[in-house]
Amino acid sequence: MDLNKDRTIMTAAIVPINFKNFSFQKVDVEKLPGFAEDTFEDACLAWNRSATILKSLPVDTSFGVVGTRAEWEDVLKLPIEEVQFRNFLVTHFKAYHLRYDEEPKGLFTGYFEPCLKTSMVASPEFPYPIYRRPPELVVIEDLGHFHSALAGYRIAGSLHEATLKPYHSRRALSAGVLEGHNLEIAWVANKADLFFMHIQGSGKLEFEDGWIRLGYDGTNGYPYTSVGKYILECGYLTPEQATMQGIKQWFRANPDKMDEILHRNESFVFFKNLGAQEGPIGRQGAVLTPKRSLAVDPRVIAMGMPLWLSAEPPCGTEQPLQRFVVAQDVGGAIKGPVRGDFYWGTGDQAGELAGCMKSAGELYFLVPKTIEFKGFAG
Repeated sequence: MDLNKDRTIMTAAIVPINFKNFSFQKVDVEKLPGFAEDTFEDACLAWNRSATILKSLPVDTSFGVVGTRAEWEDVLKLPIEEVQFRNFLVTHFKAYHLRYDEEPKGLFTGYFEPCLKTSMVASPEFPYPIYRRPPELVVIEDLGHFHSALAGYRIAGSLHEATLKPYHSRRALSAGVLEGHNLEIAWVANKADLFFMHIQGSGKLEFEDGWIRLGYDGTNGYPYTSVGKYILECGYLTPEQATMQGIKQWFRANPDKMDEILHRNESFVFFKNLGAQEGPIGRQGAVLTPKRSLAVDPRVIAMGMPLWLSAEPPCGTEQPLQRFVVAQDVGGAIKGPVRGDFYWGTGDQAGELAGCMKSAGELYFLVPKTIEFKGFAG
C-alpha cells in the first residue's frame, strides 16, 4: 500500500479483467453443489446483516451485474428466519455459474481474526506499536469515482501544498517515523504477529484486564506484495511449508532476515478501535460471520451480494467447502474474476485453517428471480 515521499502515487495491484470474457450458466438453486448438505447455520444471520445495509442505500444504487437496489426491493424487505432460509433461496432466487475465459475455477484462500496479547504501554516485552490512522492520511478507495477507467484502483497519500503525495513506506513506519504523534493504540510482543494482523485487516487485542477489537481503517497506499511468494522464490521454504504458520516458524529460526522480507510488502495497515464489537467489520460495513463471509474483488461482485461457493476440501480435510456465503469484504490480494478469501472466524483454530487454505473453487451468483439477468454484456 505506500512508499517514499518523492515517488509517483502507487495504486493497489490490479489484475486486468476483460468483462467480455465472462459467461454465466443458469443452474437450479436446489442443484447447486452441496445445497442439500448445507445446514445453513448462521447463513440467515450473514444475509440479514448485509440486507440491512443494502436496504439503507438509495434505490438507484448499482449492484453491478445483478441490477440495482430498486430491483432487489422485494427480497430485501422479506423478514427471514434461519429455519426458513433454504426455502427462501429456492423460492426467490436463481443461480448463475460464473466462468471467465470458459474457466469456472479460481483460487480461494482463507483469512481470520487473530488474537494478540497486548499492552497499553510500550516496554521491552511489548515494543511494537499498532497505529491508528494518521489525520493527514488521505485515502481514495476507488478512483472510479473520478474516471470509469480507474474503477477498482485506490491511492493514498498526504497533502503537501494542495498536492497529494505518497505517504510513508512500511520501512519508514516500522522505523518509527510516527513516534511522538500519539497514534499508538497498543503495543504487541511479536513483530511477525503484528505483520500478519496487517494482512488480515483486523484483530482482537487481549489485555490483562479485558479486550477490544480493531478494524481496518485504511492503508499507506502501497500495493500488497506476498512475502510468502518471495520466500518461495528465495528457496527458503517449499510450497507445502509456506503457510502462515510455516512462515512464522521460519521467522523465529531466521530473525536476521525478517525485516528484509517484511519490507518487501510495502503495504501498511492502520486500525481503529471497535471496542467490544460483536465481530470484525468487513468493507461493506457488516459484522463478518464465520464461515459465511467472503472477501471478493468488488469490480466483479458488489458488496452484500449473496453467493454460492463450491471449493475443494481445504487444508487436507475430506469435505469440500460448498455453502452459502455473502460478499462482505475485500482484500489486497483478492484480485481477479473468480477469486475469494473465506472468513474462518477468530483465534488460533481459525488461523490454522485460514493459513493453509489454497483451494480451487467455483462461484455462483444468486439473483432474484424478478431480475432479467444479462451478464456483463447486458
